[in-house]
Amino acid sequence: MSPDQRQPKRAPRADGATPRSIERARGMRERAEHSMSYEAGVVLPPEGQARLEESPYEKLFTGGDTVIPKPQPLHVDTPKVILVGVACWVVMLVVTLLVPALHTGERDWWPWTCVAGAVLGLMGWAYVRRGRGNAEAA
Repeated sequence: MSPDQRQPKRAPRADGATPRSIERARGMRERAEHSMSYEAGVVLPPEGQARLEESPYEKLFTGGDTVIPKPQPLHVDTPKVILVGVACWVVMLVVTLLVPALHTGERDWWPWTCVAGAVLGLMGWAYVRRGRGNAEAA
């Protein structure tokens, strides 16, 4: 094919978008709209309208082609997580007391570390249960 028969190159738009990047952005938008949870109320603005908040990172990673929805926080049962941590400290205390090599000589401080971890964990659990450490109530 000779250079005369090729289609002329289109000049990019004033905003720097090319037909390929526009098509890529539309495809990404459709996939994002399809995968987003409408229960959370996340809806992208119609094409051509002003975007939601656009961070510099969003523009850096997507080239400004699409809007990245803000992630929704996960619900975590904090008191349960703290109690699991306290249980781990108690198990480690029992293990260090049952195995003589773990609490004699240079390691005589290991059981006290487990006791401190369990006590501080219980204090944190009481603090969170009272509502002071609960982020939802803040």
